[in-house]
Amino acid sequence: MVEGIEALAAAMEAEGWRPALLVGVGRGGLTPGVYLSHRMDIQLVSIDHSAGIASFGAALVAVLAERTRAGDQLLFVEDINDSGRTIGAIRAALAVQGAIGENIRFAVLIDNIVSAQRVDYRHRMIDRSVTKDWFIFPGKRWRRARSSPRKRWKFRSGSPENRSASVNRPRRTIHRVFAREPFLSRARSTRDRHPRPSP
Repeated sequence: MVEGIEALAAAMEAEGWRPALLVGVGRGGLTPGVYLSHRMDIQLVSIDHSAGIASFGAALVAVLAERTRAGDQLLFVEDINDSGRTIGAIRAALAVQGAIGENIRFAVLIDNIVSAQRVDYRHRMIDRSVTKDWFIFPGKRWRRARSSPRKRWKFRSGSPENRSASVNRPRRTIHRVFAREPFLSRARSTRDRHPRPSP
């Protein structure tokens, strides 16, 4: 993921485009949003329509739309542009609030080329009509770990016909897109070299 964040930042720097604010799209865009915020030294806010909380959804959309009318450029950050449903909903909500489209851009780590929505920056492109793989980003691995036993239990308790159909179904490849932070390793090694004195 760090490689993807660096690629997104480098693409914007090559264009000479620098947003005034980053908007992490909850929940998948929050982790890459934080990383990109630190990499580019730009403030980050989060938006999440799925939570159903006005201050993080509709109310924030109105505030962001007002900022675009004032001339601020915004970058919305997501982990993946898959179907495009989330990005499309955000664009529609911003348009209703009178946002200036030219001041809004989207960046994703993985972009589906057959998505209903287009983005401005991406690290990797896939074709969902060909690639059916799952991508597990930081944070989502715990959600999958919690849900996996339940899914296995449902599978085992089904009818023999359902179990047979599930066994013969082609398996998807699971890609784990985990962050690697070398600075954490350095910090640990420094602490190990200089241990605290015993009390």
